[in-house]
Amino acid sequence: MRNISAVLNTTYLALLILSVPAICGFGFVVNHKIWQAYRLVHDHAPRLGFQWFAVQFQLPRFSRSMARYIDFSTSLPPEIAARLDRVRKDMNAWIIGCVCWIAFVFLFGALSAYVRRHVL
Repeated sequence: MRNISAVLNTTYLALLILSVPAICGFGFVVNHKIWQAYRLVHDHAPRLGFQWFAVQFQLPRFSRSMARYIDFSTSLPPEIAARLDRVRKDMNAWIIGCVCWIAFVFLFGALSAYVRRHVL
């Protein structure tokens, strides 16, 4: 029984250690997706900086109430708007993957703690 506890502890520690590069990788991929979208839009909105575009791209409902808001669905050609929608969907999939990874690590830690305290 103590062997199971050691395996759970080692596995949880490995998951925590792997979480740092995994989350950094997720962040890099999401930032790269936003950069791809920014390159598509930059010719049509040259005064829009990357940081403001990133906020507006990730939080479109929130940024509608702010100055310098650009409605991408109406102010861009349809093919570029369609590509932006695809990039946003890809980016959202990566964000969901990151959230699922964090939830998995925390749930595995909770399960490991429960097994150590109540089963063994």
